[in-house]
Amino acid sequence: MRGRIRFILAGCAMALQALLAPAGALGAISVVDDANRTVTVAAPARRIVSLAPHATEMLFAAGAGAYIVGTTEFSDYPPEAKRIPSVGSGVSLDLERIIALKPDLVVGWNNGMAATQLARLEPLGIPIYKSEPYDFAAIALSLERLARLAGTDATGDAAAASFRTRLQRLRATYQKRHNARVFYQIWR
Repeated sequence: MRGRIRFILAGCAMALQALLAPAGALGAISVVDDANRTVTVAAPARRIVSLAPHATEMLFAAGAGAYIVGTTEFSDYPPEAKRIPSVGSGVSLDLERIIALKPDLVVGWNNGMAATQLARLEPLGIPIYKSEPYDFAAIALSLERLARLAGTDATGDAAAASFRTRLQRLRATYQKRHNARVFYQIWR
């Protein structure tokens, strides 16, 4: 009887350790990015290079700002982002500098001239999350996915929930109002 109780208690202890372990401590972390590709990191990302201003903002919102080691110009929000070294722009990336930073995750934008350069990083085995949220639902999902990759799930999930709540509030407030007479779109 005593042996059986010890066995049950040991099993409970192992289950409790698994529940309390940080994200990724028990194995690789995988998510699907905005290009519908599976992105896998061996452990929570601690050296992240963000190659687009929107990605930098989302990483900060997801609780991963402290892990960003490189950004691109115009990544200026939140203000802390201005202190992170630049690895180029949306037009031209400094691939050598990116590689020298030894990122365990690159968050890129699969658009513009940088997309070609981003493709040159893929054969190096650096996990690349392609961030292109084209609707509001995708923004919240990206917050959750980026947080998952960085092991900051609680912060990312809270930011996504807050975003969804604010979006729902805006819809409830404005859905019965008249349509705008003019709409000027800069980019899709």
